[in-house]
Amino acid sequence: MTDVEEGEQLQPLNLTSVSLDVNANKNKKTTPEVDANAAAHARHTSKAFDFRMSSVGAVLTEEQEKGNDPNRVAPPLQFYTMMIFGLFITGSFSIVIPSSKAYMVEVGVDPQLSGLVIGLLPFFTAIGAYPMMYLVQHVGIKNSLLISMGLNIVGNLLYGFAGTANSFAMIVIGRMLLGFGLLPTPLGAYLNRMFGANTRSKAALIMGMFTGFGFAVGPLAAYVLSVVSVYSSPATNGALTDVTLPGFVSAGFNVIYLVMVALIIVEPPTAAAPKAGESGENKSYAIPSAINCFMSFLPAVLVAAWEVTATELCLEAWSWSVEGAALYLAGINAGLGILTIIIAYCLGPLLNDRHGMVSFFALTCVFSLLLVPWWGHGASTVSAIAVYSVGAIFVVTGLQNGKQFSWANITKPPPVSMKGHAFAWVMMAYFFGRGVGAFVAPFMTQEKFAWISFGGSLLCTLVATASGKYIVG
Repeated sequence: MTDVEEGEQLQPLNLTSVSLDVNANKNKKTTPEVDANAAAHARHTSKAFDFRMSSVGAVLTEEQEKGNDPNRVAPPLQFYTMMIFGLFITGSFSIVIPSSKAYMVEVGVDPQLSGLVIGLLPFFTAIGAYPMMYLVQHVGIKNSLLISMGLNIVGNLLYGFAGTANSFAMIVIGRMLLGFGLLPTPLGAYLNRMFGANTRSKAALIMGMFTGFGFAVGPLAAYVLSVVSVYSSPATNGALTDVTLPGFVSAGFNVIYLVMVALIIVEPPTAAAPKAGESGENKSYAIPSAINCFMSFLPAVLVAAWEVTATELCLEAWSWSVEGAALYLAGINAGLGILTIIIAYCLGPLLNDRHGMVSFFALTCVFSLLLVPWWGHGASTVSAIAVYSVGAIFVVTGLQNGKQFSWANITKPPPVSMKGHAFAWVMMAYFFGRGVGAFVAPFMTQEKFAWISFGGSLLCTLVATASGKYIVG
């Protein structure tokens, strides 16, 4: 999984704490074990093109030597390169929402199947959770990302060429492959290996920021591509239309990201095996894992259902164009991303995982009341849109960030041997929830969704409040 000589064991290095002042390190003593570990890291790092400083001569603290420094952080360039994958996870889901019904009509099937096409991606992501966990364990995080990008390229190309071939089957197969290729398991493994217990919550919120911006990038890209298709469709004899361009353009960005991963990412060291008598097992990890699964499933249902119902609201109730609906979704999710940046850097260090869940799910509960279609109760359409938009921004922000605090807790309670399983369980719950939300949303009215959002977020708040014995990190 890593390019390490037999018998060597790498410990995570906190390179941000390494002094660049030669005189500052001159009088510090290192042990042979520290020197050997630093040298092993240097050989490991040299295997890939990397912008980090060399770790030769790095002076490690005692906690870093053990690999359990609670304040350790990942090198920034690698961390943010990894987080870009979060844009693909949500962007690939949302980029097809505005044009999915039109694509169904173009290939000659019932437009209602658009919900199935949208939901296929998260359903197959849920199915692939365990295979991806074993892939990460056996071939490593970096290689797993490269394989994921390969599946994304093939899946997006199939989705794009389905229009030319007039094949609904190609759309289905393409979305299935995207589901298998967009599992965030490598991201979870990276956070677990490269961040300590004190820094992981903030890192998880930053991960949420990227996935939140993915929800904005998807619809915005759909709008831009619909404008481009006015010129590309006649020039390509109808091959590059507003419904096929999302597949082709996404495949292009997948290729770019594959190259970035190959050049920048270095496989993180695995966690050191616990010493005899220091297994660190938490006997009650099953209950926290079940709570985290629930906190991932229900918010995922609500967010996915909101995306679909909001699109229908723009097209049907407000009589907007597809381009207008795409821009509106992009704007709402951009608001989510901006709020998440503020939350990650201002509130993240102040809230533990349980307090974060309680706070943000309670926020969602309150603002869900603004999603009720007041334009049907005497309010003007303009004022109703304004009220709905405020509610939507805070509802999505509350659901996404409450879920991210839960994700920060996933790998804290379980023993080392069960951390991968715990993350796989939560990913299955989350993506199954996204599939359920996308599938049932076409059968919801806006008012029904508003009250379901209220009840669901209230239930999440109550569960988080009652989980103090198990969710404390």
